[in-house]
Amino acid sequence: MDNGYTNLKHLYIRLSEDNDVELMKTWAKDYYKHQMMSKKTYDFWLNREYDVYFKSHENATKGKSEGAMAGVHSYTYYLIEDSNIVGIGSLRLNPENNLELSIYGGHIGYGIIPSKRKQGYGSLFLHLLMKKAKDFDLKEIIVVCAEDNRGSASIIKNN
Repeated sequence: MDNGYTNLKHLYIRLSEDNDVELMKTWAKDYYKHQMMSKKTYDFWLNREYDVYFKSHENATKGKSEGAMAGVHSYTYYLIEDSNIVGIGSLRLNPENNLELSIYGGHIGYGIIPSKRKQGYGSLFLHLLMKKAKDFDLKEIIVVCAEDNRGSASIIKNN
């Protein structure tokens, strides 16, 4: 990998798949273990209807999402390490089709599990998602974060 990510070169991104149920449960467990997810939310992730969840990813690629993502073509990517999800990201091709998303979401959204934060994973994930955005011929890429999210602000500046 370039940009100083040599210690993370074993990581890769891929699209979400219908058979990722156990990976998603492990992802949720990391958040819960680090007290960044309530027991109620954790139980939701363990018991949710994953066929509906993954169908929503498929619909998003066609711009058929509802709610905050209505009208936006979106692809969900996982950052994978040792067959585990360490990050989940979204590449949105046309956020300008949704006023709220065009202001607060931009083209790329991402998150890294708590146990892997502050180790370069977020910077690498954003870098890989930005490379993927270029595959879709996006000339300008908008990435935003909350004002008080210093970690994400640093990641964005590094890219």
